[in-house]
Amino acid sequence: MRGFIIAIGFIFLFTGCKKDELTLPANVDFVFELNPFETSGEKSDLKSTFAEGENPQKDKGNQFKDLIIDNATAFITSIEIEGIREQGGDVFLISEFDPPVEINLQNEQVISSDISFDIPQGVYEKLDIQFNMGDATHPALDFQGSLNQGNSSAIQFRFSYVPMEIIQVRATRVNPSEKIVLDKHKNSQAKVTLNAEYLFQNFTLDHLNDVTAINTNNGKEVRVNNKNNKSVFGLMTGRLEQSISVIFE
Repeated sequence: MRGFIIAIGFIFLFTGCKKDELTLPANVDFVFELNPFETSGEKSDLKSTFAEGENPQKDKGNQFKDLIIDNATAFITSIEIEGIREQGGDVFLISEFDPPVEINLQNEQVISSDISFDIPQGVYEKLDIQFNMGDATHPALDFQGSLNQGNSSAIQFRFSYVPMEIIQVRATRVNPSEKIVLDKHKNSQAKVTLNAEYLFQNFTLDHLNDVTAINTNNGKEVRVNNKNNKSVFGLMTGRLEQSISVIFE
């Protein structure tokens, strides 16, 4: 009987230790990357939807030849993390940023954001990340690039989501079939990729040649948002969430 009681004691002790282990945090650093968009010349995917000689934009004088998106700025006001593990309780974390964290992204450069989380370790069946972006004074996302008219100088191009966006992403591993494993003994990295190539792939020459440029202190600029060039902006409204991925490495 005494041996049985001792055995039961060890079982409870082992179970308690295992439960405590699952509450210990693993450090996760968030980094950001821009997958740029560029199209020009014969390799361009920006093909006119009109037959030759029928393009009504030919008289407008724009006649843009290519679009390049190679910079972006994101303003993150908070990040929410919700996870389900194989063992241990569900996880919910939120971190708010006041003022918003400004992330400046350049062509295919991985940018450290100084955003990190202590997330309970374990094997995750599901890990969802919600980015709350933008506020009354900061756009959610601002993509920058240029439009080329051929022989003339390039015109600056800005595409902005204002004022706020909520983006929910299901995090994965590099191999999507593998589960995300967080270990207190190992720092993990979550790479957030903004895929401008996917976001802008619906643009055609007809859309580009239909935009209106404005004069700024830095020269001519095309601005596309919910107030300017709205017909072009409407092409992007359903593509943003699918243009962002979170990969745990």
